Amino acid sequence: YFLIGRLNLKTPGREDLAETDENSDSKQTVSKNLTDKAAEILKAIGGGANLIDLEACITRLRISLKNTDIVNKARLKELGAAGIMHTGPNMQIIFGVESDQIKEEMRHLIGNATIISPIEGQIISLTEVPDETFATKILGDGFAINPTSGTVNSPVNAEVMHLFPTGHAIALKTAQNLEILIHVGIDTVKMKGDGFKTFVKTGDQVKIGQKLIEFDLDLVRQKAKSVITPVIITNMDLVASMKVNTSLSGPALDIKLKN
Repeated sequence: YFLIGRLNLKTPGREDLAETDENSDSKQTVSKNLTDKAAEILKAIGGGANLIDLEACITRLRISLKNTDIVNKARLKELGAAGIMHTGPNMQIIFGVESDQIKEEMRHLIGNATIISPIEGQIISLTEVPDETFATKILGDGFAINPTSGTVNSPVNAEVMHLFPTGHAIALKTAQNLEILIHVGIDTVKMKGDGFKTFVKTGDQVKIGQKLIEFDLDLVRQKAKSVITPVIITNMDLVASMKVNTSLSGPALDIKLKN
């Protein structure tokens, strides 16, 4: 302890950031959002494909990796790691008391996804949608909503892939590459934007619960074929299984991703 203090010896976990890459572009403002932090940690250790095992104790992540050489230790320290210990394929990364929560978020990001209902209302099966394209799941699988409000909020953290000019539909893409289409009502494209107001644009990064679209529910009832709103995963090749939750609590859709 005397020598460490006197000579500032670089014991495991106490290396200077300069020893990795002083010119990296990783000096960013760290989000306080734990999901975002877990996603950045996952990137720094080489992604889910590099993970063999993931556990945590009270103060640290315990991970086993296929390749430890690609770990960005400088970025991990920027994200709040107080120390990093490395033995063979195993690493311990000290993040304090939030380590277990980070572990759970990382596990969620690696193999599972949840989608909340973007609109208040009753969740129903896609097969009940009065449109053959959606009901037969040609575009993908998911669920539908019989709305009781006229506000569409983001069901996930995502990027806006496409916002239709009429405002009646929006496509989102998550960090796990899931593509989600929210289509307000049936045949609402014929309304040509009447009664719709958008709050985002293509390319925007949106957070779960963020307002995307407002629409006049009564006007949609009058002018469209139906107010029933499909929410579908359009790239089902990424999905191993899914479960729709029709209750008012919890996520509307639980998804298990393919490895």
